[in-house]
Amino acid sequence: MTRTSKMFVRIDTEINSPDCKPGMRELLTEDDFNAEINKGISDLSNGNVISVKSLLEKMNREYGL
Repeated sequence: MTRTSKMFVRIDTEINSPDCKPGMRELLTEDDFNAEINKGISDLSNGNVISVKSLLEKMNREYGL
């Protein structure tokens, strides 16, 4: 298997695992959803972000990608 296909299989199995919460949006009220979106916008505005490079390094350490 190539690295790309391994990643696809891994992501596919993890997304569909019972431990994931793919239906999170359905669990939130409209106000709760909007509050979460506003928290994200606030983080961006305040510079509370990480670089893509840092994110990829963390994913590589944690998930072996």
